[in-house]
Amino acid sequence: MIFLSKLNKAIDDGLVTLIFSHIRNYLMCMTIMIAGLFAVESEYKALPGLIPDILFGFWVFGLGVILALFNLYNAVYRLSKLRHPIILNFLLIIFYVIVTFRIFEIVWHFSTAN
Repeated sequence: MIFLSKLNKAIDDGLVTLIFSHIRNYLMCMTIMIAGLFAVESEYKALPGLIPDILFGFWVFGLGVILALFNLYNAVYRLSKLRHPIILNFLLIIFYVIVTFRIFEIVWHFSTAN
């Protein structure tokens, strides 16, 4: 019952909203990166412009990476305030990076599937 009371307190403090907000931001970063790579890879011309699609695609991909790193930093900063051992924070960062690459791979597969 102690676990449930701690969980209820965490939910009351806004943990669920924080987790879903983090996941939403994370998935938006993945979508931005996929859109950038799609622009680089495809030969689809949406609008004529002065900036070549490949440069704009790399720029959008880079923006997605920067936003994902900000999201990771936000998560690490919040975890560091909880006073867990440093090894736990390190393991969570490794887990986050592995999951990031896996989700990126899955979303890329869906975006390129015919």
